[in-house]
Amino acid sequence: KFEEQYSKKIVPALSRYRQLLSMSDEDLKNLIGGDKKHPEFWILQSRNRFATSMVWVFLLTISNTGIRPQELKKIRWRDISTFNDDDGNQYTKIDIRKNVSKVGVFRDVIARDFLDTYNRLMIYKKEWIRFWGESNWHEDRLVFTNIPVKIKRDDNGNRIYVDEPRELYNPVRRLHKRIGIHEEIIDGRKIFATAYSYRSYAISQRLKHGLDIYVASKLYGTSIKMLCEVYDYSENKHYVDKITAHTRAQPSNYKFAGRVAND
Repeated sequence: KFEEQYSKKIVPALSRYRQLLSMSDEDLKNLIGGDKKHPEFWILQSRNRFATSMVWVFLLTISNTGIRPQELKKIRWRDISTFNDDDGNQYTKIDIRKNVSKVGVFRDVIARDFLDTYNRLMIYKKEWIRFWGESNWHEDRLVFTNIPVKIKRDDNGNRIYVDEPRELYNPVRRLHKRIGIHEEIIDGRKIFATAYSYRSYAISQRLKHGLDIYVASKLYGTSIKMLCEVYDYSENKHYVDKITAHTRAQPSNYKFAGRVAND
């Protein structure tokens, strides 16, 4: 169910966020005008703009890396980098440090979408600097920072950075309620979509497309047992190409002609 919602509802909503963030201030004002009831008026408000950009990149990073939400919200800018393989392909790499990892073990996470995750994070970095100011940015700063109700300012009027990770449960919940995927009734039980749903989606999709179970265990920081029991929703029909791979070597042996096919 979440897979269907992801493509039909989540991606369009997050894509719209991206479109608005890419527009100039002048174009945004022309689009929205002074109508405070406009559904996208939030983009003109500094706090809401920053908070929404955070939700946008947070959810897409999880869905393309499978990083746990409680791990991702604690990463710092120095944990984000790019990686080149032997063929020259470039990838996003995010380090989950030992003190950030839920299981207390360092792992480097490679995003499935090559450099797209890195590029999104760099767009978000501009939003981070727009909100906190260039003087506040440093590679040791949190990527997903808390936004206090009252933000203190220095003598020059600049916002004073707060080194606290952002709790994104409520912002994600508001997005899900707005697009109609906050809750579902499955087998008589009420199931809620959360940021963790994106991790489940990322892992189940990679397993469905044949990611080696050992590699998946290292990538997602969990046990093979947990992967099989919790995240593997695939049916054997999804692996029919692998099940019948041996037949492609001698396809003539597997043409039914009223007899038992050769082993």
